[in-house]
Amino acid sequence: MKNRIDSSRRKTPWDNNNDLTLTQLFIIDKYEKNYNFKHPKLLDTNEHLLINSIEIKKCAYCESTNIIKRGFTNNKIQRYYCKDCKKRCTPITNTIFDDHKISITEWIEFLLDIFNYSSSTLTSKVNKNSINTSIYWLHKVFLILKEYQNDIKLSGTVYLDEMFYTVIKSDLIRK
Repeated sequence: MKNRIDSSRRKTPWDNNNDLTLTQLFIIDKYEKNYNFKHPKLLDTNEHLLINSIEIKKCAYCESTNIIKRGFTNNKIQRYYCKDCKKRCTPITNTIFDDHKISITEWIEFLLDIFNYSSSTLTSKVNKNSINTSIYWLHKVFLILKEYQNDIKLSGTVYLDEMFYTVIKSDLIRK
């Protein structure tokens, strides 16, 4: 997929203007408050309490049970150390939330939008993200679900509904 250049959903038309009217200042203030509500800092969400409540019994890499607690990340998430493979992990290692810079709340909102048939464009506008971010997140979801369906066997009456996602003509691979 080619990189698409998008304007930031965080910007306003007056960002580089020093001489602002009261109306412009008011709009910028409300817009920034809304943006910050949609994109809270990880430490402000207290999601570390949720993540740290997940009990880790084996290493996320080698599945050894020879692990110990070893400190916390900058976001107060418990870090574990595997004595066998010598790697560190957290309760969210190898999950969709691994190496995330956004809150789990924001991820949940994105997933609910996608599962409710909102387009990537609409989802990016509602969540005030770049369209590239929404497409990237959607790719992450598809990668997670890729192997999930391999062992599922359907029986009886099955009803399907599908969502059409457009592809840029230059991104098509023809055989």
